[in-house]
Amino acid sequence: MSALRRDREAFRHMDSRLFGKLTTAAIFALLVVLLGWPDSTGARDALFWASVVLSAAAGVDYFRARHGRIIGRS
Repeated sequence: MSALRRDREAFRHMDSRLFGKLTTAAIFALLVVLLGWPDSTGARDALFWASVVLSAAAGVDYFRARHGRIIGRS
């Protein structure tokens, strides 16, 4: 919602969240595996799907945090 309204202040004051940090860690681990061990399909697939799931959870978490701020909850 904030992106659609171009509310830059909302993004500037948004705190980092656990799922966002876990998503970043999973993506970096995936990058390391892709570059260091390109033949390890099991680790690659596991990290890819972990990144997808964590990213979705982070999106929901950030949405709920932002929505709570809009209506006065945190």
